[in-house]
Amino acid sequence: MIEVRDLCKSFGSSSVLRELSFKIERGSFTSFIGPNGAGKSTLFRILLGLVEKSRGSVIIDGSEMKHPGWSIELKKRMGFSPENLYIHGHLTGREFLQFVARIKGDSFSKVDEMLDRFQLTLAAHRKVATYSKGMKQRLVLAQALLGAPDLLFLDEPTGGLDPRGTLDFYDILGELKSKGVTVVMNSHFLEEIETRMDRVGILIGGKLVAFSSPSQLIQSSGLKESITVQFKSIEKGQIPERFQSRAKQLEDHSFLISCSRDEKLELMKEISSRGSELQDFQLIVPSLSDVYHSYLRGADL
Repeated sequence: MIEVRDLCKSFGSSSVLRELSFKIERGSFTSFIGPNGAGKSTLFRILLGLVEKSRGSVIIDGSEMKHPGWSIELKKRMGFSPENLYIHGHLTGREFLQFVARIKGDSFSKVDEMLDRFQLTLAAHRKVATYSKGMKQRLVLAQALLGAPDLLFLDEPTGGLDPRGTLDFYDILGELKSKGVTVVMNSHFLEEIETRMDRVGILIGGKLVAFSSPSQLIQSSGLKESITVQFKSIEKGQIPERFQSRAKQLEDHSFLISCSRDEKLELMKEISSRGSELQDFQLIVPSLSDVYHSYLRGADL
């Protein structure tokens, strides 16, 4: 759906994006993560045709992005939920969505459907100025789905949502995935995206330092796994000798033992064989957040 080759963007003497290259498959879910100022929002604006690139090429659904007047028809198939969208406070929620529906050529019945899906029906007659942050966020997400886009860009979509709203949002994303919609996100909520994205791109200092599935990023990171073991009495001799130097004593007769992926099964087998001494054990695996912070620690920020 999207192919980016050697993409660069500079504002004056400031380089914001540096030689980005990646592909996003049709119907896939992709999220870009990175610290503030890494270039995520600039990348979105370029992909949406709102900002012109400095160098490189962007091809969306077989159409190469060229300015001015790049592919109006393709833009009509896009939806965009910005992190901060200004909405005139004197409009009601329904009036705002009707305004967007007119632009996108959608029906007012679809407006009512969006109000219902995002639990805004009871507040539809109220001025947007009276909405809470979470309600405004749901309204912005609702407008992005008007026009039935098959390419959806979401910039920090769950930033203002409560836990229930976040779950509802990802339920809606699940429906979109079943319909083959391609979704590209920016997010700081790594726990949310780890199990929901097909690909994750890590942007640091305008460079794409990693781009793969969350599981592959974790597997190739080289980060060690660990096991916590709790014995009935605290004796380090109960731990296999070759792992004793990697065992950190915790509370409650517990130890934290680091190990490689290859050692994991062997270590668990040896510890579990000590049935009379062992009280409990738990496997701790690296997360996407661990991988991300390992890249941050290695970056020259």
